[in-house]
Formats: sequence, structure tokens, C-alpha cells
Amino acid sequence: MSDDEDQVDVGCLNEPHVIRNGSGKGLTMEEWSAARERVKALRLKLSMTKCLFNPLFYYIINHTGQHGPTADLFELQRMRLTLSDDVVFTLPELSPDHQFFDALITADDLDNVRATTPEQKTVKRMVSNILDSITNEGNKFELTGMEHLCRNLMPLMDATVRRAPQLRVSYGERILNATAVRRNKERDPENRARAGYKVDVIVEFLGLHWMPEIGCGEVSGGLPCCSRAKECIDVIKLAWGLRDMWALAQEQLVGVDASALVVWGFTVVGMNTGWEIRIYSLSAAGGLFHLVLAYQAPMPSARTDIWNIQLAYCVMLSKLNQTQMVM
Repeated sequence: MSDDEDQVDVGCLNEPHVIRNGSGKGLTMEEWSAARERVKALRLKLSMTKCLFNPLFYYIINHTGQHGPTADLFELQRMRLTLSDDVVFTLPELSPDHQFFDALITADDLDNVRATTPEQKTVKRMVSNILDSITNEGNKFELTGMEHLCRNLMPLMDATVRRAPQLRVSYGERILNATAVRRNKERDPENRARAGYKVDVIVEFLGLHWMPEIGCGEVSGGLPCCSRAKECIDVIKLAWGLRDMWALAQEQLVGVDASALVVWGFTVVGMNTGWEIRIYSLSAAGGLFHLVLAYQAPMPSARTDIWNIQLAYCVMLSKLNQTQMVM
């Protein structure tokens, strides 16, 4: 276990899960004020060894149910009623090429399936790369986060997000510019410039003069599974990055009310049953940041569950492209 994992209080962690909005009334201004005061009071009680990976230390409300103290302190359902409607996640509908997916998945030999359109060629290449990875005997043991990123996530990202002409995807412990800007704000970088946080995947939008980062991702290790502490650390790192992307957008989108902006990210988690991709959104309301687990879906980890590749493909097609349109 790393030193960082030692700083995580695993006793207060639960299994994260998607929480849907119910009905009722959102929080009043007075209730939001009381919620902020509870956050301030809890921050004062945190020890220096435990505050770094506690979302409430950064005024981030974790709506996943993972962080027990957050769930105990706040009426999360009523809070979510005040958030932007854009935090809702819906899978996109596939074109008629979904039948092509079926042909690929059931084929004994992919060479026998003819790809005629550019989209079909992209999908076939993705399925071929991932199928090779999950059926290779040498890959059935524990994978490092970097190996899992290269073998199983990069083909999926390249076939979906990277295909968008105005999006650029970078892989492998990349520094977030949004965080570097925040950390160097109101200081002279000539004296002591501070680097941004590092994340495993960064998505940039090339359609504006300042190339904003509009999404990022963390890979929490491969099979058999990552530790609960490592999973928690990666969720907090993701929240840090999304918070800084949101804050930088508020400064750069001059003359535009971007207060309702929702930014998106993801984690890939190794579990005993296989890999899972989890889509998170971050928005602001009531003077606090809100991290919501909007969707989770299995990723293929063996030939027997190769059908999951179609679901994972649809998931990655969805929200980052929507963020592009908003920007």
C-alpha cells in the first residue's frame, strides 16, 4: 500500500453507486447556507493526515454514496434537485451499424466480417484490438493501470471521443493545465511555478482559441481488482481536475453565463468480476461543488462478456461530445 493509500480512512467508504433524482423541493437558500457551515465545521475537525483525500475538505459533495460522512451529513436527494438537468446521463442511439456490432461479436473470425463505411472500419479495429487483449493468455493476470490503459481503454477512446474532429485525447500521466493555472494564480511563476495535477487521460476541445480541457479520466488498476483506498484516491483526483476545468471555464467564457456548466470525467476500475467504466459529472450549486456518479457500465474482460463492448462504446460516445457542443 502506498503512502497516499495510508491517508484514506477506508472505514468510512462504501461501494459507489448511481443515485437517481427523486421528486420534491430543492434546498432553500437558508438550507444551503447551513450545509456550507456543516462543511466548514467538519473541515476544522479533520486531522492533517486524513484531510487530503476527504472530498469535503475541498467543498466537494460526493453524491455517489461512497463517502459515508457526506451521506450522513446532507440531504443529497434534495441537493440534486437543485443541480442542472444536464447531469442526467442517457445513452445515445446507435445508427443501423448496431447490426454490424452483432456480426463482429458473434463472428468466429473477424476477417470474415466486411467493413464498408468509415464508422464500421473504426468499430472493427476497436473490437479487434480489445478482443486480442482480453483473449491473450498473458493478459489474464493482474494488469498495471498503464497497461490496462493501453490495451483496453485507448482503443475505446480512439474509436469514440478521438474521432470527433475538434477533440484531442492525451494519455499517460498528463498534467492538467486548468490546475496549473489555478495553482499559479496570484503568484509570480518566475519565483516558483507549480505544475498541475496529473491524470491518466485528458480530453481537450480545439474549437476555441484557448483549447480548454473538457474532460479527464483515471484508471484505477486492472484485475483482479484495485484496493478501495486507491479507488477513492482516483475519484478525488478526478474531482480536483473537473473542479479546476469548471473554474477556468468561468474565467475564460467572458460575457457568457457558464454557472450551470457541467463537466464530465470517468474512472476505469478493476473489480473481481471484471472492469467497469464509471461516468462522473461535476457542477456547482449552493456555493459547493457536486460530484455525481451519472452512469456505470461493465467493460469486456473475457471472451464470454464481449457483448459489453457495445455498451462501453455507447457510453463513451455520449457526454464528452455534449460538453463539446456546450463549449
